[in-house]
Amino acid sequence: MNARSAPVEPERSTLPPESQAPIRDGEVHVWHGSLNAAPGGVSPAEEALARRMRSARRRREFLVCRGALRRVLAVPLGIEPLAVPILAGAHGKPSLAPGGRPALGFNVSHSGERFVVAAAVGMEPGVDIERIRTRRSLFRLARRFFSPAEQEEVAAAPDPRHAFYRIWTRKEAVIKADGRGVAIGLDRFDVNAGEPPALLDARWAGAAPDEAARWSLHSLDAVPGYVAALAVRSPAAAVVVRGAAPPSG
Repeated sequence: MNARSAPVEPERSTLPPESQAPIRDGEVHVWHGSLNAAPGGVSPAEEALARRMRSARRRREFLVCRGALRRVLAVPLGIEPLAVPILAGAHGKPSLAPGGRPALGFNVSHSGERFVVAAAVGMEPGVDIERIRTRRSLFRLARRFFSPAEQEEVAAAPDPRHAFYRIWTRKEAVIKADGRGVAIGLDRFDVNAGEPPALLDARWAGAAPDEAARWSLHSLDAVPGYVAALAVRSPAAAVVVRGAAPPSG
């Protein structure tokens, strides 16, 4: 399925949070942003967590992404960003404290200088963005993490590096949407590198006989040098690309 994209405005002209369109049932909304943006709008506990990170870059990535996530979720919840009740999930995936209305699922990914936030009502989206790097070990990584069918597709592609990153981001999006992470087995399901994106087969523990048909995968437009993908366990999800994340302050 194709993402339904709104015009992407420069980040400096992003509309204020209160003017954002609502997230309707069956939609996944996506925002992008720069990790060079000013961090802000996080809780004292999150600031304390950031201070314990050894790398200044990791601290900035966490603060920028978490602040943007709070601003994105505050609008559909109808509360202030600092009041958004974000909890740490069992497998490292953040979630909202139970009892919130509406029931929002969300996910965040960052790489290089970019990040992506996805949110939906009543669904758990998974999103991944990767900066394209020159990897001498590309085929070794494919053999380690991809299924045999995916390895063959990378090897046969006119541009193996681009095929590798398309498959990589789609697999990451699927495991993040599932919520169990790599525990489901990266080689226990197949995605494609072409268009339209698709979950071709799912063989992980607990997968239904028609599991693949229950999912939809989507390519997300990214700035040059990056590849991004979104996955959601809904065959008819509509993806709305909202543009830049609401600014801090």
